Amino acid sequence: MSQASIPLTIDPGPSELAAPESAPAAPPTPARLRDVVVREHAFVWRSLRRLGVHEGDVDDAVQKVFLVAARSLGPVPASRERAFLFATSVRIASNERRGEARRRSAGSEPLEALTVDAASPETVAHQRALLDRLLEPLPLDLRSVLVLYELEQLTVDEIAELLDVPVGTVASRIRRARDQVLQSKKRMHAKHAFQPGDEP
Repeated sequence: MSQASIPLTIDPGPSELAAPESAPAAPPTPARLRDVVVREHAFVWRSLRRLGVHEGDVDDAVQKVFLVAARSLGPVPASRERAFLFATSVRIASNERRGEARRRSAGSEPLEALTVDAASPETVAHQRALLDRLLEPLPLDLRSVLVLYELEQLTVDEIAELLDVPVGTVASRIRRARDQVLQSKKRMHAKHAFQPGDEP
């Protein structure tokens, strides 16, 4: 994961880079944008990865998020910058996941599935793969709150403020997400417990 400031040079399609509806498009000052990139780059990278963007595609997705910020962050209050970036990350992740689904349907598998990250211990790689499998079935609204709660360690109140939704909605989504993850874990354990050739 690169922590350096990224060059904002790519030019994705306009629909992908549309500003959130709540924020009229207007650029921030260069100094503010530079500060936001330096301060929030790691958060955006983690968010995109945990929202289902393949590791090899995350850096490009991060660029897309900060391109949106470069075009539209101006009117957003400083206290809402992270909320803006996370909402943008959710939309970019959704686009990336749809693109990945199209690539898979065309018979193209991501290189990440065929390679091992030599810089990561085997146990870390295994945990990342397990986390991906557990999060994959979740719709983005549930996945988002679970990522913020369990992995970013935000409180329910902080998530509600970040996403601008009621506290009760956040709590409900966390419960539903946990239930779905638990069911996925049970299915995975059952699948590994019964191997071909075992007695039924």
